[in-house]
Amino acid sequence: MSESRLGISWYFDSSAILKIIFKESNWPQVARYADEGVFTSRISRIEVLRTVARAAPTLRDQSESYLKGCSIVELEPAILRSAEQFDSTIKLATLDAIHIASALGIQPLIKGVITYDKLMLNQAKALGLAAISPGV
Repeated sequence: MSESRLGISWYFDSSAILKIIFKESNWPQVARYADEGVFTSRISRIEVLRTVARAAPTLRDQSESYLKGCSIVELEPAILRSAEQFDSTIKLATLDAIHIASALGIQPLIKGVITYDKLMLNQAKALGLAAISPGV
């Protein structure tokens, strides 16, 4: 994992990154948080590039460029074990569990999680992370 260039920043899931790339509603609000630096999982890179390939292939280069500026949390065995071990009260889908385990794994480096997935937002809070959806 590369260090954030600006110190403490936020963990963005793919929904937050896609909001910026596609300039969806409220994208300026989330983009302000990106100015502090972005951590994200290797999973986001896959999700973002696959979504862009299907929905807007002309944005591929812009997406690649944006992702190069992110600090990537690699899929280390400890993160995957953490995702596997969430108790039964945590109702996250597999990839969302990996996102939250990634954020928990770098918690000292982040202020919290930015996501537009309501379940992930609530479950991140239940696990003790600050979690927001800017502009919502």
